[in-house]
Amino acid sequence: MPPPAVTARLNNLPSSPGVYLMKDAGGKIIYIGKAVSLKNRIRTYFHATPAAPRTRALVERIDDIEWIVTNTEKEALILESNLVKLHKPRYNVRLTDDGSFPYIRITDDPYPSITVTRVVRNDRSAYFGPYTSAQSTRQSVKALRKAFPLRSCSRDLRRVLRPCLNYQLKLCAAPCAGKTDPDAYAQLVTGIQRFLEGRHDDILTELKREMNGAAMDMEFERAATLRDRIAVLESVREQQYVEPRRGDEDVIAIARGGPQACALILMVREGRVTGQQSYTLRGTEGVETTELMTAFVKQHYLHLEGPNVPKGILLEQAIEEADAIENLLTEIRGNRVHVSVPRAGPKARLVALAHKNAESMLKKPTAADSLYVLKDALRLRSYPYRIEAFDVSNLAGAEAMGSMAVFIDGTPKVSEYRSYKIRSVAAIDDYAMLKEIVGRRYREREGRADLIVVDGGKGQVRAVKDTLTMLGLRIPLVGLAKREELVYVPGRSAPVAVPQIALNVLMRVRDEAHKAAIRRHRNFRSRRFLESALDEIPGVGKRRKVELLKRFGSVAQLKKASMEEIQSVPTVDKTTAYSVFSYFNERQKVAQVPAPST
Repeated sequence: MPPPAVTARLNNLPSSPGVYLMKDAGGKIIYIGKAVSLKNRIRTYFHATPAAPRTRALVERIDDIEWIVTNTEKEALILESNLVKLHKPRYNVRLTDDGSFPYIRITDDPYPSITVTRVVRNDRSAYFGPYTSAQSTRQSVKALRKAFPLRSCSRDLRRVLRPCLNYQLKLCAAPCAGKTDPDAYAQLVTGIQRFLEGRHDDILTELKREMNGAAMDMEFERAATLRDRIAVLESVREQQYVEPRRGDEDVIAIARGGPQACALILMVREGRVTGQQSYTLRGTEGVETTELMTAFVKQHYLHLEGPNVPKGILLEQAIEEADAIENLLTEIRGNRVHVSVPRAGPKARLVALAHKNAESMLKKPTAADSLYVLKDALRLRSYPYRIEAFDVSNLAGAEAMGSMAVFIDGTPKVSEYRSYKIRSVAAIDDYAMLKEIVGRRYREREGRADLIVVDGGKGQVRAVKDTLTMLGLRIPLVGLAKREELVYVPGRSAPVAVPQIALNVLMRVRDEAHKAAIRRHRNFRSRRFLESALDEIPGVGKRRKVELLKRFGSVAQLKKASMEEIQSVPTVDKTTAYSVFSYFNERQKVAQVPAPST
């Protein structure tokens, strides 16, 4: 029998489409589902004993049910996906890798720039991708700029500036300095766009024809330039598996091994396999593969922008609600999206290739594997999904700073890092400093950690434990001493033995917190020095000081700046720019710059 609160709610269920949220006795959401009819769907959980062990375990823990009515099934589908992503319920299938793919962007400007981005906007820029590795994509862009030297900066081209180092390295045609005309630059843009569209052979043929013609006309310097450009493009072009039909498609397969599951997307762009992306799936025990595939497709695609949704999606396994999902993806993309399960021919071979790669990924150790080992080694009650690490940095006791690094599912979450200027501790006392920053962090009551890591041994662990106890918190805690990498936990005088794979996780988290503390401390000192130094320069008032700090951020960066770059800062005129430049450069260097006429 369901609990009384659930029984009462079962008698008042609406027949409308919507989303239902099942909660345990503690009020925590443990499952989120979508229904065409809330009344019919929710009652099925309690009319008969569920056959699947996972569903039985879910029903046994249900203490309350809430629902949100929607106008249509499509709205329910979107809402379900958003809520699962937000709450990550225990009994829903979840993706561990929620990162977006990198794209190459060529802006819509008179002199377009080329950059790597993860956000596709409707801004009239040209986007190429997606690609799987941001690092390899940046390397490819750098190589392509040797053949097509487009700018990668955001300089204001309405003013003539001195060309930067990229011009000397032949990575930019320097339109900022008038080193190229619009027609020549437009040819570079057209060339790189054609190459990124996959028209490699056409471009290489044209360049070889031009090179041979230049050699025949004894224009040997131009021939050598074209030869180098051809060599760069041939090195960038990769030999890839080619599917006979040209088009943009994602090919999805899921491999399973015991409690683990891996979903893999093979990306086909312009008929070529351009890369792949794998995802570890959580909460998969006792779940049918059809349900896994359905959950994956919904969570991955329903949050994308239109251009990121491919024309076709090839699946290894049929999905539930296929028509509704296909119609919704068509609406997101703006034109028809086909979702299919190929059984024979070239497309079926692509699906088989995706499954083979998924099985290969499943065998590789992942960050999650290391975290499970860490969980067992430290005897944690739950998987350490969120780890927060703390460290302090000071210079002879002065300007002490504290820092917190955050890891989510084994990956640094830089946007959630925090820095703390020590307020209550005047002397060099690492224990007291740790107590202060940990106390300030957990008084915020936001985003509790599953595990806390501190840089230090028994003393540091004891100090942090005392603070947590004072706050009434019971968060697992571990200390990692640097010299011998010994692991300490509260209540144990001797270090704890931890397998190397788990120790590597703790070392990485601890080192990241240490680097963040030092980096923050260094930046703080540099900004203070810069701010005090600017006070001594004639003509630099409060407003100009703010603009210079915002633009350069550190003494080192301002020292490297040219007169033109300093003068490009808002509110800084030519005379002030000369004063700042003179202050930060040697006399002989200043002597080479004529004083501005007044």
